[in-house]
Amino acid sequence: MMKFPFSILIQLFSLLIILVQGTSSFAQFEYSHWYFGDEAGLDFRTDPPTVLNNGKIVTDEGSASICDSLGNLLFYTDGITIWNADHDTLLNGSQLDGHTSSFQSALILKQPGSDSLYYIFTTGLIGSGTVSYTIVDLSLDNGRGGVTSKNNVLLNNSGETITACYHSNKEDIWILTRQYPATDLYAYRLTSSGLALSPVVSTLSAQYLFGALRISNDATNLMSRGSKLVNGNFKQLVFCWDFDPSSGTISNEKTWYSDGSILDVLSSSNDRFLYLIETDLGNTGKRKLTQYEIEQLQNPVIYIDTLGFDLVTNTTHSRMEMGLDGRIYILDVNSPSFLSVVGAPNLPEMEADYKSNHIDLSPNEAIRGLPHFNINNFVFNPKWRIEGRCLDDIRVSIINHALDSLQLFVDSTYHSTYFDSTFTPDNIPSGNYKLTAKVYFKGAYRFLSDSLIIHQPPILDLGPDSLLCNNETLYRDFTGLGLDSLLWSDGNRDSLREINSDGLYHVTVFKNSCTTTDSVKSLFINCSIKDSLLCEGDQTILRLEEERIDSVFWDTKDGNVFITWGSELQYQFSSHGFYELDLTVYKEGLQRNIKHNIEIRKQPRPVLPEDTIICEKFQLSPQVDSSFYIFQWLDGSEPWSRVITSSGQYILVLDSSGCSVKDTINLSIENCICELFVPSAFSPNYDGINDSFSVYSDCDFERYELILFNRWGEKMLTYYSPSVKWSGEYKGAMCQSGYYVYTLTTKKKGEEIKFKKGIIYLLE
Repeated sequence: MMKFPFSILIQLFSLLIILVQGTSSFAQFEYSHWYFGDEAGLDFRTDPPTVLNNGKIVTDEGSASICDSLGNLLFYTDGITIWNADHDTLLNGSQLDGHTSSFQSALILKQPGSDSLYYIFTTGLIGSGTVSYTIVDLSLDNGRGGVTSKNNVLLNNSGETITACYHSNKEDIWILTRQYPATDLYAYRLTSSGLALSPVVSTLSAQYLFGALRISNDATNLMSRGSKLVNGNFKQLVFCWDFDPSSGTISNEKTWYSDGSILDVLSSSNDRFLYLIETDLGNTGKRKLTQYEIEQLQNPVIYIDTLGFDLVTNTTHSRMEMGLDGRIYILDVNSPSFLSVVGAPNLPEMEADYKSNHIDLSPNEAIRGLPHFNINNFVFNPKWRIEGRCLDDIRVSIINHALDSLQLFVDSTYHSTYFDSTFTPDNIPSGNYKLTAKVYFKGAYRFLSDSLIIHQPPILDLGPDSLLCNNETLYRDFTGLGLDSLLWSDGNRDSLREINSDGLYHVTVFKNSCTTTDSVKSLFINCSIKDSLLCEGDQTILRLEEERIDSVFWDTKDGNVFITWGSELQYQFSSHGFYELDLTVYKEGLQRNIKHNIEIRKQPRPVLPEDTIICEKFQLSPQVDSSFYIFQWLDGSEPWSRVITSSGQYILVLDSSGCSVKDTINLSIENCICELFVPSAFSPNYDGINDSFSVYSDCDFERYELILFNRWGEKMLTYYSPSVKWSGEYKGAMCQSGYYVYTLTTKKKGEEIKFKKGIIYLLE
């Protein structure tokens, strides 16, 4: 390789993010083996990759290798010699036109539509070597392969730059290269019929371009190293062109200035970041690895040094390449037995996870180069989209490719395995995370990484739906919650909301781009209760002053409960006193408890005596407490104590706090003067004179009882009317003459009970 100062090296890279994906050319594990440097090797079918020590390659810079779809090695080359899977020289596989000091010495591509034919494109030493191709047929030499056509020259004066990408038909392949010095870019088309030898030529502005030629993952942009002399000083540049995979032409050149010389350039698999290995400004041999956000590099001409983030400085990095796992592997010329790694190149700044001297190749070394793989050839290049930034609202999608499975890691800790291209990871609390996905498809896998901030959605609780009274107001206060904004369904944006009318109210609150929505239903009713005069023993009518209800549950607090389908209850309380009624009102699935205090007033008690008979006049004096009762005789008499002189019905009206009762007495005036005569002897001899014993009286008795006893006190006969006479017989036989004792108990209306005792003689 012709040696040029690093200060004249220039890179170019892509900007457009447009997917170009193969179908029948799917690569799977075809690029899983690396052989490079001094017998160094890696197998990317494991994670981390397995270090290999069985290679035969010894070269300063470029190399290439190819496997079958399962990752079984087919052959590898340094651009000069080809080794088969047994690490023996491939049949006719020596003396190719590549060079050990060519930056991109070789590139291996499978002919579209073929199962056995492969093209090896080689670049010789810059300015003097050729760009050539060699054809390998794996069906030769018992399946170990052999060269059928070798060193077919495409261009003289190699620029050590070559790469490839798929045609827009997703079958054919463009091979892109150039001469040195020259201003033309050549695009050769490889089809199922073979290589078209008439290239598409595009003219560039930069003449002295050489070194690595890269193409982005979306296959629409190119990147290359070169030089440009400005005002007698070397300015370090990055050139970028848009590439059209249909026509093979380039356009829209961009130029990005850097203070240091550009040694290598590579994009992340999601085409978000551009990685540069640059020398320092003083050209002391120290270098740095810098990450740039490609979206910031859109101007046609821009100074980029202040836009990047240095992942590491003061190194001797010189070459980098992306592995099948999506990580970037970096060679350090002062530590050739180790490779440093950018573990998450899709993430910004320190989240990209740079690890120095992470892969130990010993006892072998990388020297000054790594295998050349065009990353666009890794057709299984899944990309993802992470939507949402709120807890339980994260949606992850693989947007450009099918998959067999996906393992998700959160901050390097395994989380879950998914089998759909779109999924929602759960059980991840709010916080800042690094998400990593290991995506599998037909035996191949790729790593995707991105940073994610999950916010806790704002907490929102409008409370339960409510049935309220008309004089009440429902308040909802969101002040002090740190919300960004809120929006009610009626357009209101007030943080303090008063609700005093029927309706279903929705509110959405916003915080950290997260939203939470809640709703509350509020109905208002007239909670007043109307009751009639409540007197003991009366039928009480209780009425809720609201007709628009479904039902009411009444608890009268005296041991009885009722349900009414209207707003009225008729009920008779058993006794007077104070009651706290408990009502539950139901309306449209809501309920409201209402308490209502009532007093059941005591009814006045009767104060008049029972009906009676009087003789001449009667002093009627009711026992009335004038401090408690209001009373009035119905006939208009005013004194409560009155003299009754005539028969009749007398009615006294009593009132206590509105509760009234009528008390009635019936009085009858009769002749109270009557005689009572009890004979002292009788002679039952049937002579018609005093033959029987009886009491003589013209009085009307309420009670009359005459009892006869013999001389020994034995009770003989009882009579209840003065009209009944004793004939002197007892038990069917005439009693002996002698004396007998009687008792007489009488009571006349309106008088006390009287008792009389005496002796009567039974004569012969």
